[in-house]
Amino acid sequence: MTSTLEHESSKGKMGATWQFKDPATWTWYPPDSKPAPVHEKTAPVPAYPPMEQHKWIAPRALAPIYLHRVLFEFGVRMPWYAAFVYYSLAFLAFGDSMFKMLRRMGKKYGFFDGAVPRDGIPDVYTNKVAWSLVGVLFLRPLVATMWVYDANAPPGVSLWAPLQVSLFLVVLDYWFYIYHRSMHECKPLWFIHRLHHTTKHPNAMLGAFADNIQEWGDILLIPVLTWMVVPLDFHTWYLTTCYQAYTEAAGHSGIRLYWLVPATSWLRIFDAELAMEDHDLHHRLGNGRRSFNYGKQTRLWDKIFGTSRSRIESFEENIDFVNVARTC
Repeated sequence: MTSTLEHESSKGKMGATWQFKDPATWTWYPPDSKPAPVHEKTAPVPAYPPMEQHKWIAPRALAPIYLHRVLFEFGVRMPWYAAFVYYSLAFLAFGDSMFKMLRRMGKKYGFFDGAVPRDGIPDVYTNKVAWSLVGVLFLRPLVATMWVYDANAPPGVSLWAPLQVSLFLVVLDYWFYIYHRSMHECKPLWFIHRLHHTTKHPNAMLGAFADNIQEWGDILLIPVLTWMVVPLDFHTWYLTTCYQAYTEAAGHSGIRLYWLVPATSWLRIFDAELAMEDHDLHHRLGNGRRSFNYGKQTRLWDKIFGTSRSRIESFEENIDFVNVARTC
């Protein structure tokens, strides 16, 4: 049971009242007022198959690539600035659809530690969160189109794309693990990450709630370091970025499912798969300078370096692999 102190600490710092005001005053993304189910922590947690997630992600991520291919076959060569606009708008559409899907899933299946409401976007930070999401949606495509885009390369991804996406995210998580753990355990760096941890029960949009320095690290530094180790062509990079963004948002949503990261779910063979509850526990129970579950795409590096923590609700014996979840 979550302590009263933990609840008050979370709600005191993450007060959000804008969603209870007249809907005419909402400026962006009004919430769904339908209550989510609340489950006992001992209730079985439905499994959410990775293939079900691939069926949702892949068509939405690949559609703009192959529409671009059609234009290419008709002789259209997009210059980098046109490609930036095109793929930014495609990524925006992907993100909007993703957030709506995550809200529907939460309303249907409930949340971990469900007796405590999820944190809202704080009144004083609504614009900051909005601009942070804009940064994720537009800065990554801007850098990629300027750096690796080739207008004369036929748009598409190879049959090796699943392996490339998975390898990229495993390496990305190595850099993220070092960066994330350093912000927790090196006292001079904690100020960068402290704001992000004022949410104890985050929602999907609060993945973008962070200090400006951390935002630059999340949006650009870690992906660029990874690309230097695992270089990708532009279109495989776009596919990978959709998978990465999906995991970053889902990992902060706290939906009560055994929800594995789809691109790295094969790590379950080594007991190193990352599930939805792992990052939720990092926020809820992790403290400032000593925490756990630092990975955001895998649990591999936490396992190797001894910073993994056992799950409370979605442990192996409590997972319902029969009545599996389906995408809403």
